[in-house]
Amino acid sequence: MGKNKGPLEVIARLLGMDYISDLRNPVYLPAVRCVLNFMDISKFSADEWSHAANYILGNEKTYATAAEAVAGILDRDSLSVQAGGKRLQNYVWGKYMEERTEV
Repeated sequence: MGKNKGPLEVIARLLGMDYISDLRNPVYLPAVRCVLNFMDISKFSADEWSHAANYILGNEKTYATAAEAVAGILDRDSLSVQAGGKRLQNYVWGKYMEERTEV
């Protein structure tokens, strides 16, 4: 990760990931969403957030603002259906909610 860090690099670093590509793994989506709740989204442009959202979610959507792109990531129904992503997302979300209720 170089000097010019974008949202992908920052999120990956905050989650202790060695590779940005790990952010595309739906298993980590709840953790990514958690980190987003604590980030100052104004530090990056709408284009940077749009790229980050499309990279994480595996889609090609155009977001008008940074807030819209972040909201796209936070939306639990936004994960692409590629390679069974929707089914995996629902499974992970269910496990995440189970753990939250057990605590």
